[in-house]
This record gives sequence, structure tokens and C-alpha cells, in this order.
Amino acid sequence: MNKILLTLTAALLLFSVGCTKSGNNKAANAQKQTQEQAQGTASAVAFPVINSFGPVTTPAGVDFNLQPGGNSSIWFKVENTPSTVTVRWDDNNLAMTYSKKIISCLVPKENYSKPGEHKIFIIDTASGLVSNTVIFTVK
Repeated sequence: MNKILLTLTAALLLFSVGCTKSGNNKAANAQKQTQEQAQGTASAVAFPVINSFGPVTTPAGVDFNLQPGGNSSIWFKVENTPSTVTVRWDDNNLAMTYSKKIISCLVPKENYSKPGEHKIFIIDTASGLVSNTVIFTVK
């Protein structure tokens, strides 16, 4: 039980610190180490993991991966994602299409209308487990 609490604490710390574009792999590696440490428990905890995503940047106000209906979209290659996950862009949930290894989401134009960095992560709404955080940059 203490190992699970330690694992959850480590995951929350990773989430609160976030990571930069260059740190995405470091965060994913740290997440995997946390998972490996949990393997010794009676019920190993499997945190959601974002392995890669795209696009990673766009100029302010410029649509990307345009979909029928005029919406932009972003994709994620993921692991350990049950059907109870949702994708969060800063503090907002994105409309998404789910499969075990790929998630795609529609991105509202107001999310990329101004320059800045946006934190994106996956949360399992059933367990509360949170993935590594990735950064989408609007230039």
C-alpha cells in the first residue's frame, strides 16, 4: 500500500512540475520507472503514458490537421489507456476518439488563437491516474 501511495505521489509530482518539449522523453522514462517500482505490489499500477504526439506547435490562429467540419485535431501515441481516459488541454477536456494505442482529439480554435505554451495530459477518470505532461506551443 505504501508503494502505491509513493507511486501516486511521484505521478502527481511529475504532473505538477510538467515538462518541456525536450523533457517529454525524460518524463515518460520517469513514469515508466515509477511503474516498474510498482510491479512488486499485489496489484501493479499502470499509469497512462503519452509516448509521442503531433503536431507539437502551430502559429497563433493557424489551423492544423484540419478535419471535416473545419476543426483542427491533435493525435497521441499512448500506453496504458483504458476506455475511461480523457485528454486535458490546460484545464479543459478535449473531445476525443479513443483506441488503446492512438487517441485523436478535436482542438477548439480558442486553444491556439494566442501565443503560449499549453500543458496536455491524460487522466484516467476511473482511477485518477495521470500521464506525463506534454507541451503544445503556439507561436
